[in-house]
This record gives sequence, C-alpha cells and structure tokens, in this order.
Amino acid sequence: MEPSIELVSVAPSLEGAVPAAHFGGGRPRFRLDDGTLSALSERLEPAGSVTTGLSGGARLLAAAPDLGTWLAEDGELAVVTPAGRTDLPVAAADAACLLADGLALVTAPDLDERGHLLLLVELGTAAAPARVVAEHLVRDAHDASAHVLAHPSARAALVDLPMGQDGSFVLRVDVTAGPGLAVTELCPGEDVVGADISPDGERILLTPYPSDPETARVLRWTDLSETGRLSAADAGLPIGIDMSGSFLDDDHLLLVDIEHGLLLATRDLTTSRPLTLPDLDLSDDDTDIEWVCALGDRTFAVGAWYAGAGRRTLVHRITLGR
Repeated sequence: MEPSIELVSVAPSLEGAVPAAHFGGGRPRFRLDDGTLSALSERLEPAGSVTTGLSGGARLLAAAPDLGTWLAEDGELAVVTPAGRTDLPVAAADAACLLADGLALVTAPDLDERGHLLLLVELGTAAAPARVVAEHLVRDAHDASAHVLAHPSARAALVDLPMGQDGSFVLRVDVTAGPGLAVTELCPGEDVVGADISPDGERILLTPYPSDPETARVLRWTDLSETGRLSAADAGLPIGIDMSGSFLDDDHLLLVDIEHGLLLATRDLTTSRPLTLPDLDLSDDDTDIEWVCALGDRTFAVGAWYAGAGRRTLVHRITLGR
C-alpha cells in the first residue's frame, strides 16, 4: 500500500524560527517578532506568546515550551528564566539549545578568529545568576554558521558548523561531570551535515555536504558506528541527495532528491522510495523543494520555491502503508 499524503496547511515563513528547519532536524517551535516571543504548534500555528522587552535587532536562539525560559542574542547573550534576566558578555552568539538540569549549550564565533566556541551555560536561579561554566574551542572552524540540536533525552547535543566552500565540522557534544564538555568529531576529514537525531535518541542522520551530494548515512548515537548508508547512484538519483533530511519517526526518515523531490527511507537506509506531494509539480523546472522537516505525529513541512511566487512552507500529514 502506497503512503498517503495530504496537505494540512500553508504556514507563514519560518525565517528566524528556532530550531532552524533548513537542515531538517530542527523542528521549529518558536519565533521572535518585534520583541514578541511566540510558540508554534506541530502544524506551525500560533500557540501562545509573551512580550520579551528585547530590541528590534535581537535574534532568538532557544526557548522552552512554556516560554518561561529563553536565550537571545541582543548585543550580549540574554538569558531569561522565571528568576529574571541575565546578560552575559558573549558576543554574536549564533545558536543554542536547552539541556536538562538547568543548562544550555551556546555557540559563538571566537573573537580572536581561532575558530568557533561551544559554551555551557548554567541558566541560573533566584539566588545565582546565569553564568558560563565551561567552554570548548573548535579550532579552524572559521566563518562557520552554527546549527545545534539537543539530544531528546541525554545531556548532549549535535552541533553542525558549516563553513561554505571550506567544508564543515559535525560534533557530538556531551555534558560531563563538573560540569564540562566532551566533544567528539563525526567523520573527521570528511564534509558532512548533521541533519537530525532520531526521536528515541538512538540514531544520527548525516546528509551529504553540498560539494559532494552523493551519500547519506546513519550512525548509532552511543558509539558513532555506521548502521546504514544510501548512495545517490544506488538510489538512481542523477543529481544527488540534498543536505536537508529528517527522521519522520523512529523507523522512517525523509530525504530530498535534488532533482525529483522527497524520498521516504527506513531508519538505517536499507530501503527508500520516492514520495509524491499532491500540491507540488516538481516536473516544472521552476519549482523546487529546498528543505524538509518532520514536525511530529506523522506531519512534516517542506520549504518550496515557486518561480514568480517565492517561498512557501507547506505542512503535510503522511499515512504509511503496511
């Protein structure tokens, strides 16, 4: 039985929403607009908001579902909890995620231009303000644009540091006792994209870097061993596999075929099949899928580009065949 896909809604632009959707794993749940922090539902519909007092140029980095805790770049690193706001002297923070036990992982460029910084932040309490408790310098990660995904259950994260034509770093970052940071590079010497973590936390999806769109692979979280791979050649994809990919659930994931659209694959990439979206005619050279992102409950969004009409965010629901 073929999978059945229906269009649920056309959502507003996700520009500035966090976690960022363009790699696939960042299921967007929050956005900041003129100082108002809003939550988004699994269908990307408004689900509550608060006024932040942030400047118009502030950039949201991370937030909690109840909107009581959030981090933003506002000249410095603004850390807000129910206990109050602390501004930390961190310049140009570019990504963050909230972790368990009142911690957050924040990334920022190193002002001495040695690379990119990973900062472990204690969010603070009424008795003790927020502070940076550990840091790690990723050397040679120059001019990177960071992307961070929190592990769903461990005090850990997946950090992607793409550097354009200079390649990329993908890192597993674990919080250690102390607390401190243990940083492990995935696929050293190769340029890959850390696209997503499976909902059960057991798998990492790595998609190909744009300079070589040939192979997607899945690694086991615990030991980073490879559990499966899919090559564009074996899948009959003449142009290749895009960098955007997402776990639909623990057993299925979505990839983007650069030429033809979406692929549905099993969790370890042992099988894959093309998906047809009822609202997108990808035979038209003026229409493209730019990214895909699972949202939960068998729903997913795609960022579509239409020549003459611009970008649209389309939310779909999929029913899988037996």
